[in-house]
Amino acid sequence: MYSQQCLALLRAQHGVITRQQALGAGVAEHEIRALLRRGLWVKVHAGVYREVVARPTWRAALVAACLAHGAVASHRTAARLHGLQGFDRTKLEITVVHGRLVTLDGIVVHQSKQMHLDRRVLRDGISTTSLARTVLDVAAVSSSPVLNDVVDQVIRARRLRWYDLYRVLAIHSQRGRNGCGPPRELLAYRFGETVPLSAWSRMVADLLVAHGLPEPLLEHRICDESGALIAQVDLAYPAHRVVIELDSVAYHHSLDGFERDRARYRGLAAIGWVVLPLTWKQFTEDASTFVAEVRTVLGRS
Repeated sequence: MYSQQCLALLRAQHGVITRQQALGAGVAEHEIRALLRRGLWVKVHAGVYREVVARPTWRAALVAACLAHGAVASHRTAARLHGLQGFDRTKLEITVVHGRLVTLDGIVVHQSKQMHLDRRVLRDGISTTSLARTVLDVAAVSSSPVLNDVVDQVIRARRLRWYDLYRVLAIHSQRGRNGCGPPRELLAYRFGETVPLSAWSRMVADLLVAHGLPEPLLEHRICDESGALIAQVDLAYPAHRVVIELDSVAYHHSLDGFERDRARYRGLAAIGWVVLPLTWKQFTEDASTFVAEVRTVLGRS
């Protein structure tokens, strides 16, 4: 009765299919109407149908909601889909783009201005937030013991590295976003400022790229006209003559280190480079302000 493509979609999506998917799979408009009229398909949402022979499971309800509203399974539901323990009996949760008003029976709907910062994944055929973003979202709706348990699970099973947690925190960290405080405190408690500079540099580069800025060069060497090395900097935009220096207590804040840094900054300024220092506190607590500063300086140059 259906094409193989249509059958494959129904199987992959727990018996749910959209009108556009069905048309793309070779089911004609009149055939869709006939399926609905005969009761073989039932309408779940506008333009979204479920095959009656498919059980109306929580997964079917979830995939239908995501397909109908351009949503993604998130928070505790995403944790459940990712196989994390302790989320089997939680209410279904999805996230839609900020400003889209969606009300669904039995489903908690979150809004986000940061959906573009995450790479969605398919879990059980359902569009789901990435594991790292899921940890961050769980932090916004769960207690500290639950967050600690989730972090322990993903680190112990080597599904995420500490680097991944620092990175997702930095990319999403901005004033007004719920959930960044608890993971920031957890990471600070466990590790303080012991993140290697090389890993921190990569996180800063990822942060800038995630917010639409060009990728900076790492460990860039800057020389004068004679070819003598003036400085090797953490990150740089040579075409704009902009340098980003990671200002770490752990690596730079001895008296000698402080003086060396300032001498380097003066040397760079003397040949027309703009130096933007970045502290760990600003990186983890107010990354959006730093991104805006970099964007402004690049625009000027």
